[in-house]
Amino acid sequence: MKLLIFSMQKPGFSLLARRLLPPEIQAIFGTLFTWGLTAAGSALVFLMSGTQRKFLDSSLGFAAGVMLAASYWSLLAPAIEMAESSGMYGESGEYAFAPVAPGFFLGALFVYAADQLMHYFKIGSTELMIDMNVECNLSPETKQKGIVGCRYDGS
Repeated sequence: MKLLIFSMQKPGFSLLARRLLPPEIQAIFGTLFTWGLTAAGSALVFLMSGTQRKFLDSSLGFAAGVMLAASYWSLLAPAIEMAESSGMYGESGEYAFAPVAPGFFLGALFVYAADQLMHYFKIGSTELMIDMNVECNLSPETKQKGIVGCRYDGS
């Protein structure tokens, strides 16, 4: 039995898939695969009991890292390569980061400003719930059952 190992760097990486499956079926399998991974990741919420702050913080940090890597490899790196090949940013492309860097920093500034505005307007905070006179039933019995009932006073 021969073991076939394909590398993304080699031209024959998807040779097997290209011969066996049409592109439409490959797209369906790719979609189902990513959906399955998303569903498996979100199903962790059913396995968690109570509020576990460390796990939440770790999950958010991991998600931020994944999104940062995705934005770099899908957007920033190709933009830098295009700027390099254009010849407009130095003789050998040493200033190819110039058209990309302002957009990256403006995006970071927007996220920071949105975070500050949400804090200022108390969006998504417990302070907003207190200001709106939202009463939640956090008795030990309801916590044990996993039921938290909240009621809006309306005043």
